[in-house]
Amino acid sequence: MNGNKAKIKKSSHSDGSITEDEYLASECDAMLNSKLQPEKGRSFSLRWKIASAVIVVLVVTYFLVIAIFSQYHTTVPTKASYLPDDFNQSPIYAVSWVDFTDGTNKTAEGKTKKGGQSLYRSVDSFVRIDCTYDISEPPPEGEEVEAMGEKAVLATGVSGFAAAPEGFEDELEGFAYSDAKKLVWILNGTQIEILSDLEEEELLKVAEGLKNF
Repeated sequence: MNGNKAKIKKSSHSDGSITEDEYLASECDAMLNSKLQPEKGRSFSLRWKIASAVIVVLVVTYFLVIAIFSQYHTTVPTKASYLPDDFNQSPIYAVSWVDFTDGTNKTAEGKTKKGGQSLYRSVDSFVRIDCTYDISEPPPEGEEVEAMGEKAVLATGVSGFAAAPEGFEDELEGFAYSDAKKLVWILNGTQIEILSDLEEEELLKVAEGLKNF
């Protein structure tokens, strides 16, 4: 090189020219920037793929947990949202279960073999609510009424012994009753039974107010 400045493109120099070194430096910068842009794009794409994979894993895990939990836990309509004023509004007990006695918790129709029971008391009266998947036994003979929009049977003058729920005999006590009423109906494949010494009108109000525990 002869040391003369080559007028290649404009610069901030006073004479509007740049040296060859400056030109080469600017070309290197341009080449470096052109290489960095695709790298940034690839980096963003990789982060997005990782984030998407994490979201998919979290969603799948959530539904797996729900599925597994539902195999071992159940909610059944044994909670009384309506009770006469003289009743303790909290149950003496409330239990629920899933039946695995034959190695599976599903019936032949694919329904979960679940059940539950709760007991409410006042000084003089009681309300016991039973739910079960087993509807093999026929309902008692009695008056045809309606409960929760379903056909129900109301039996009166019922006497007997209300045993503690199976599996809870060591923790809970049964009791004898006489001249009671039994209201039985089926809702979504679950048989619901209310045993009580309340008057019919109050008993039907209890039935209409049942909720899941």
